[in-house]
Amino acid sequence: EQSADLLQETADRETLQTNPSDINALTNIGNQLYAQNQFDSALIYYNKVLAIDPQNSSGMFNKSLVYYQKQDYANSIEWSKKCANLYPDNIDAIVLTGDSYYAQERFSEALTWYRQGYDKGARSAELLNILAYVYDQQNRKTEAIQFYKETLQQDSSFVKVYERLAELEPTRAAWYKNKAAQWK
Repeated sequence: EQSADLLQETADRETLQTNPSDINALTNIGNQLYAQNQFDSALIYYNKVLAIDPQNSSGMFNKSLVYYQKQDYANSIEWSKKCANLYPDNIDAIVLTGDSYYAQERFSEALTWYRQGYDKGARSAELLNILAYVYDQQNRKTEAIQFYKETLQQDSSFVKVYERLAELEPTRAAWYKNKAAQWK
C-alpha cells in the first residue's frame, strides 16, 4: 500500500508541475501529509486549496481536522462551523465541531452539535456513547439510558456501558452485570 501511496503522491506532484491549481492534487498531497502526522505541511496544502476555492468543503474540513489534531480547538471549531454552515449535510464537520467542544469539556455546546449530527444520521458507537455520557453528566437519565442502549446496539462489547446501565436501571442490574462479565 505504501508504494501505491508513493506513486499517487508522485503523480500528484507531477500534476502540480503543469497545473499548480489542481485542487485534487493539492488535497491528495495534504491528505498524504496528514496521514504521516505532518500537520503543518498538510495545512500548507489545504490553505492552497482554499486560496483557489474559498468554499471548498474538503479544504475547510481538512483544515479543521488538522487544527483538531494539533489541539487548537478554537481554529478547529471556526473551520468546522464554516464547513457545516455552508454544507449543512456534511455530518463529519458537524460531529467534528462537537468533538472540539467535547475535548474542551464544553459539554453543552458539544451536545448541540452531536445531537445535530445524530439527527442527520450519525450513528457510530463512539458518538452514541458520548451522547449518553453527556446526558448522564447533565443528570438527564432518560436520554442517557436511551443512548447507552443505542450504543450497545451498535457495539455490544462496551463493558463500561453495561456497568453504567446497571447503576441507572437497578431493577435490571443483575442482567447488565452478567453481560459486562461476559465481555471482560
